[in-house]
Amino acid sequence: MGKEQSQRDSQKISPGDGCLGLIFPFVPSVKNIYKRAERLGLLTRILLKDKDPRLAEAFVFGFGDLERVFKTDERLFGFFEKYLPFIRSLYQDSKGKDYTRKVNEGLYLRHILRIMVLADELYQQLRPEGINLNYEVLMMAAALHDAIEISRENGREVSVEYLQQRLREIGFDEDDAHNISYMSEFLVPKETSSENYFDKKQKDFDRIWDGEGLSEKEKAWWEANKDYLKVIKAADVLANLEETVDDLEKGREDGRMKRSLKERFMVFQYRVGRIQEMFAYEKADELLNFIAQRISAATPAV
Repeated sequence: MGKEQSQRDSQKISPGDGCLGLIFPFVPSVKNIYKRAERLGLLTRILLKDKDPRLAEAFVFGFGDLERVFKTDERLFGFFEKYLPFIRSLYQDSKGKDYTRKVNEGLYLRHILRIMVLADELYQQLRPEGINLNYEVLMMAAALHDAIEISRENGREVSVEYLQQRLREIGFDEDDAHNISYMSEFLVPKETSSENYFDKKQKDFDRIWDGEGLSEKEKAWWEANKDYLKVIKAADVLANLEETVDDLEKGREDGRMKRSLKERFMVFQYRVGRIQEMFAYEKADELLNFIAQRISAATPAV
């Protein structure tokens, strides 16, 4: 037996590795086992700080499956440890009560966590193309992308200036604090009542994705930040698509949404098509087909 073969065998799971082999039976390397166990330890430490079962559920939804925990950039766990209380506070009312989602009534934070995990996945797709984004800026911008809009909907005013101040207080420099705060404002839908639903949604997506309809000053800022905006917008659309299917599968689609499923499907179809020109997302077609089948089943035969 050669030296290299002997070294490989010494790294494989043996009966002496006991419970680790039972927990991770498909991972041949002991080194990988300990790395995965360490990653789970980081996540457990974050959850034990709060001991809130709703937060644990939000993380389960955020990561989607255990394999994503292991594929996510390790920096995200350090980011959660450092900034999660701050992020959660921006999705609470003045008395510290958490905002919730419209249909499933889970923490709004679970939607935010899902977007951050998807943003990490899309960020990893950009790196081989030579697009290197500031990871902490991207994650914080993803985390706060709904902070202004959702606070307004719940009667709490959170301004760009307020976000800038808070971000500087927790350690972001002035330029990054400005860009993150302005991204949150920029991502708030800019809709007009004179257009139909699909046209409004298409126009607003194109504003964010292509910089359409912007002033000269806005276009210069958009050019400098477009990759951040595209990652966050794509993650938001895909997270909403996933959640819509999850609600349908669990029988929660009970008319609480303002628009019909067919109207929302048309918007998803357009936006996902544009996103797939830039990013890979394996489940997109499957999720869209699921919604299309539900619409077809609910449409009376002529």
